[in-house]
Amino acid sequence: DLDCPYVAVGRAATIRVSHDLGDTWTAPTAPAVAVDLRGVASHCTGPGPRFAVAVGDAGTVLVGATVDDWKIVATPTDRRLEDVALSDGGLATAIGAQGTILRSTDSGASWTLRPSGTSADLLSISLQQVRDPQTGNDSIRGLITGATGTLLYSEDGDVWQRVETGVTDDLRRQATAPFVDTRILGEGRLFRWTFGDTRPTLEHDLRRPL
Repeated sequence: DLDCPYVAVGRAATIRVSHDLGDTWTAPTAPAVAVDLRGVASHCTGPGPRFAVAVGDAGTVLVGATVDDWKIVATPTDRRLEDVALSDGGLATAIGAQGTILRSTDSGASWTLRPSGTSADLLSISLQQVRDPQTGNDSIRGLITGATGTLLYSEDGDVWQRVETGVTDDLRRQATAPFVDTRILGEGRLFRWTFGDTRPTLEHDLRRPL
């Protein structure tokens, strides 16, 4: 049972887990693979199965039914994977080099390639469950950022559309509050984007004094 522990990954398939808010860290059961891991996520709230996924070089994906026991699973790519996001119902999406997007609908047991419409390296992804206030229906919205101003969004977590940002920065990280006032970190610059906007706006140049 996942209890929302902390999980860290790194070089040579290193995985460390903390069940006490980071005071102590232990090495879980995991396959010995000589690849660097670059991203990890765990799903331990909401409906559906609880699971964790780590991704890394050479298309490597490790999956855990708990964060203390991991196994390697096959993927249809050998490209570097940078990040992964999980959602309810066993949904997972991993992203990486040369526009790679992988999707799983069975808690990471199997993966399929999805079109991205770009060959840019993809660096960061988020998935969020959103409820329509008028219909009461739930949907999964997604946001991907990447190299040379790449910004992709999805209204269902599966089909991705590109936003022509007019930005040349590598967009490395994002902080999203239900896709309202999303902050995206570029090369020393902080951008703001709202779901549905035509392009992000520069909020602050971090190379200048605040």
